[in-house]
Formats: sequence, structure tokens, C-alpha cells
Amino acid sequence: MAVRIVRSVAVTDPYNAGGGIAHELSPVPYTITRIDWQIEANLTTSGTPGTSQDWLWRLVSSLSLSSPLGNHLTLGDLRPLHFENRLRWGGQFTTPAAPGATATGALKKAMLRFDAGVNPMDPWDLTGGIPAHTGNLSMAGTWAAATALGSGYTVNAGTILRTKLYGVLPETDGEAIPRAIPVCQTYQPIPSSNSASLGSTWNFPKGHYLHSIVIMTAAGVRPADNRTDTALTDIGIGLPVAGNRQPYYDTWPSFKQEQRIVAVSEDDGATFGVPTVAAEGDVGVGLMAINRLAAGGHPLYGVDNRQAGEGDTQLLFGVANNSNLSLWLFTRHYDLNPAAGGA
Repeated sequence: MAVRIVRSVAVTDPYNAGGGIAHELSPVPYTITRIDWQIEANLTTSGTPGTSQDWLWRLVSSLSLSSPLGNHLTLGDLRPLHFENRLRWGGQFTTPAAPGATATGALKKAMLRFDAGVNPMDPWDLTGGIPAHTGNLSMAGTWAAATALGSGYTVNAGTILRTKLYGVLPETDGEAIPRAIPVCQTYQPIPSSNSASLGSTWNFPKGHYLHSIVIMTAAGVRPADNRTDTALTDIGIGLPVAGNRQPYYDTWPSFKQEQRIVAVSEDDGATFGVPTVAAEGDVGVGLMAINRLAAGGHPLYGVDNRQAGEGDTQLLFGVANNSNLSLWLFTRHYDLNPAAGGA
């Protein structure tokens, strides 16, 4: 019988300002179904620091996980995955309070989760995973400079990234085979102009099943690109190949507000780094579960874009203010695993 596994990786990744994270995780004898990363930051502040919004998530500017099977996770910004965590698991994922003035050796921790399957309630869900014994399973990323956290910050020795793996260990042939392989990635469309209702488009990537998407609107220049609720007027899904049918439409305020599932706001107050009571959904972010919106899709993995042409499935949105605006998108895709009988 297959055995469930939880195991922290013995080797951690130490902080190196502007330096790379390069970590070979294989060989792993079990199918990986979940990865938790813990950022442990040892910080000193001088005077009264100026703290960036979502400050601790800016300490790692990129993170990825790949193998010969594909790019399982590619993040150009950690925040969209963090907000998927919040929208899936609620208050378990909250940015800690910033250290405050003249702190010395303050230790702050935060966890980022990558679930390979579609069931967030099951850490060993084999609807998705990275198969056992996958070779050349590599984690890569980039540490940011201390200035990404804000002004007046020093990142001390002892700042590390920890990795914990969940998985299922096969004991006989045919066990612990994931039904699909995850392909999750951030994108950063930058609208060139304002537009009318649903007047701007972005083509979803083709070649995979499309399960869901996190949409985060951020205005400003990194690391001062703060989340905003005033950039978009509405949001939708368009299917040009089906007579421009629109299976999803919502105004931005309604789209965001329906996902108010936590009591503590996520760094949305007047002073960043200070938790506040959540009066409404998190500013500038929402999750669109589109896995059952298109006919002919998979009941678990979503819209079937495996044979789609460019632009067959589109994200539609109206832009009210495109000044220094980025749409950070986190798309969750799946490829069926041929070893599990998928094609």
C-alpha cells in the first residue's frame, strides 16, 4: 500500500542579496503532491522604516520548479500565488506584521504553498503531482535586495528559504501515479491604454487544460507597485470561436468582494506592514474558477485548450486607469499524465 509522506528538505537556501536560488530536489522516490516554502527573514530596521505593501513576499523576486516533464511552477512575483493560497485556505496565509522602528534581529516568517492537485483539502491529492523518481527536478529563483522590503531595512545572516514536500510513496507498481501534471505560471500583461467595458483582451495560453486564474491589479513601479481596486471596471471570459460567447462577466467590485473569506485584511491598511480588520475582500485581487465554464472541458481540470488556436479563449477587461498598471495573472493549467491513462 502506498505511504503518505511529509518531509522537510534538509538543505535550506540562504539569503544572498540579488543572488540566485538553485536547488536540485531530485531524486525523490515519491510523487510530490504539495510543496510548502517558508521564508524566514532576520531583519534590522533603522529609525522608522518605510514598508512596502506585501513586504515580505518581495524578498524573493522569482521562484520556479521544473523537470524534464515541464515547467511546473513559474513565478515572476510571489504575490499572486500567495493570494491563491488565501483564497483557497483563508486566514492560514497572512503576511506577518512588519518589525517596526529600530528593531534588531527581528525574525519574521511566512509560508507559500504550491498544491499540485485540484483538491485543497487533501495534501496527498493525486489528481495532480510530480511523479515519483522524476529526474532533474530543480528549484530556482532570485533573492531581492533589502530595498524591496522598503526603506530602512537590513536583511541579516540567518535569512533562509525552507522547503517541505508532501507526497505519496509507491510500494508496488501502479501506485501513487498522478492523474495530471501541473503547469502553473504568472503572466504580467501591461495595458497600453484605457478601454470601455470588456474592451481589452488577453489570450489565455494554449496547449493545456485551464483550471483557474488569480487576477491581481498593481499600479506603480516595483517595489512600489501597490494593489488597486480602481484600475479595472469589469472582468470576463470570451470565446471568439463560439460566436463571441461570454460565459463569465462581473464588475470588478463584485468579482473581488465575493471572495471576502478572511477576517484579517492582507496589508490593505493606510500603513503597510500593519494587519487590519478586513472590511471587504483583499484590495486588487480575485480568483476566477473557470474549470467548468466551457462545454467539452474536463470536470477536474477545466477548459480544454489542448488543441486551441491563439485567442480561442480570452480574458476580457475594461481599464479605467492604465497609469503604471500591471495585471499580474496566475494561471493554473494541467496536462493529463499518459502513465495514468490520460491523453
